[in-house]
Amino acid sequence: MTQIQTNQTKPLLQEVYKSKNTEQVFSVVRENIACVCCGSNNHKQLYHYDEEYFDHEKFETYSWDGGFPLDLTIVKCNDCGMVYQNERFTEESIGALYPHHPLPEKLDYSRLMRHHKFGFFLNMVREYASPSRLPKRTALDVGTRYGVLPELLNHRGYKAFGLEMNLKAVKLANEAGFSGVHHGTLLDLEEVMKKEHVDRLNLVSMIDVVEHLLWPQRDFEIISQHQQKGDKIIMSTMDIDSLGHKVFGKHWYFIHAQHTFYWSEKTLGTLLDQFGYDLKYVHRIPKYKNLRILPQEMMKLRKHKQHLSGKDKHFENGKRWFAEQRPSLFDYMNVVAEKR
Repeated sequence: MTQIQTNQTKPLLQEVYKSKNTEQVFSVVRENIACVCCGSNNHKQLYHYDEEYFDHEKFETYSWDGGFPLDLTIVKCNDCGMVYQNERFTEESIGALYPHHPLPEKLDYSRLMRHHKFGFFLNMVREYASPSRLPKRTALDVGTRYGVLPELLNHRGYKAFGLEMNLKAVKLANEAGFSGVHHGTLLDLEEVMKKEHVDRLNLVSMIDVVEHLLWPQRDFEIISQHQQKGDKIIMSTMDIDSLGHKVFGKHWYFIHAQHTFYWSEKTLGTLLDQFGYDLKYVHRIPKYKNLRILPQEMMKLRKHKQHLSGKDKHFENGKRWFAEQRPSLFDYMNVVAEKR
């Protein structure tokens, strides 16, 4: 198995900003990275947004730039087509771009289990990822939030647990009765598996996760060390080759600083192949459903451009969220990868 090593981080720019909203001082450090799929440094600029792309007096920009006047550059590898953020915010800097939304004081276990939105995912697990010969199937959910998905899998015969970075969310989950919700990242996986008395992961789920990773090579290598032939990874992420991105380009809803990588079936498959995985199934919403909503999304694009130009009179009522009228279609892909 060929592995591509991550580049040494190279701080290229360090600036200090002060948020107008919170008075927080934010030191920005960015780094130049090679393509995670092929290792090439040969890329071209796909989109650049200057620091005044969104007027901070008119827009709430909490996932765009954290409320700081930061520019953003998206590039495309000339050798393999991988699309990613570069120069990229470092791990320390990008953390300030995530909004600190207040969490509830208490979770309602029954309500969360009753009104979950994992029906389609559970059908995918049943059809494409359930090993039938194993007496006890194990599962890990990365970025599990409150642990609803692992709990649903536990009710379906798995020994499932989750990893979550938000410590308060973990505490709320445990207090509400969601079992196996652990604080940490994939760097903590070995220790967490020992606590769960698990030595193999038959299933790993990553829903809305792979676009946020900083070092996907490292993370998939960690996962691969705990999976064997036939084990699965199921991912859900936006598709850079989707119709929505092709139509809306730099105005596409899913482009912002929290998203570090923009995957296609080809690039995700290329990276996973390096760690011994084959793509077994890729699901997308049929094109005719996209065409049905295209007119209304074109109207959103028109309104979005009006917002950017400052011609929208509704700003008199206060700030707008920057992505309120940014358009998209059904641009997600759901991917099942199997360990060779």
